[in-house]
Amino acid sequence: MIVTSDDLTKAVTTVYGADLSESTLGKTGRNTGASWTQTGHLAGRTKKVRQTINPFPPAVAFAAYLGHLAGMRGTGVLDTSWAALLDLPGGASLDALRSAHTQGLIDLLVAGNVVDVSFPFIEGTR
Repeated sequence: MIVTSDDLTKAVTTVYGADLSESTLGKTGRNTGASWTQTGHLAGRTKKVRQTINPFPPAVAFAAYLGHLAGMRGTGVLDTSWAALLDLPGGASLDALRSAHTQGLIDLLVAGNVVDVSFPFIEGTR
């Protein structure tokens, strides 16, 4: 799917159109495209194409921590709007958490269907 800065500007206008000037809306659309290119969500120079990303374990650990703060537990720590930005395919949450665990970013205990995720470097998350 090709994504243009006009597409992004229209999306921002739909939500914030009444509150922002036309120039601010245009800049927001262009800057969003640049940011999404930097994160790997868009590829290409002039024609930007949406692509799925392979999130790095630190991004997974951070999204999981935000999910934990929001009250989610187990693999549910990745059932949030923050984790949706990671582009994890269905059923890949546990593998992503395992990658973060392998790098020592999170503690992960799996026993059958029970999954416990904690954050060893953050006090009070055990």
